[in-house]
Amino acid sequence: MNSALKDEEVLSFSENLRNFIAEKNGLIISTGTPKRQSLSYRIKKEDAAVFSWIKFTLKTELLKDFKEYFDKLPAVLRFLVIKTKQEATRKTVPRIKLTDVPKTDSMQMPETKQEGTTATENKSTENAVAVKEEDIDKKIEELLGEN
Repeated sequence: MNSALKDEEVLSFSENLRNFIAEKNGLIISTGTPKRQSLSYRIKKEDAAVFSWIKFTLKTELLKDFKEYFDKLPAVLRFLVIKTKQEATRKTVPRIKLTDVPKTDSMQMPETKQEGTTATENKSTENAVAVKEEDIDKKIEELLGEN
């Protein structure tokens, strides 16, 4: 937008743009705060401009109306419409890594060899942990049975 615009006019322009999109049954996803900046080269005899952006959805057949709306505005130095992929609006669930899933009999996972031990020694330590859990379960049952 033209840098000669006052801050109130810039905000008014942004509001008018949002209203135009809403009138065309578009959906505003996000917007950027307008900011003044100097241009790398002159555009319509201007060295500075107000830059802003708006991300929205609009039916493709209404883009012609959108372009005509901008062409009629003398304050707009240049505009660009970019088609992007629609973002996922639902929350993504983190994937569980196979290493995070406890090993069961139905899974065949490759055995890892630790330093100084063999694969059979690794199995015996896994069984020792299982036996301890069984002992704990028996104790819990005994304690619950006493109550």
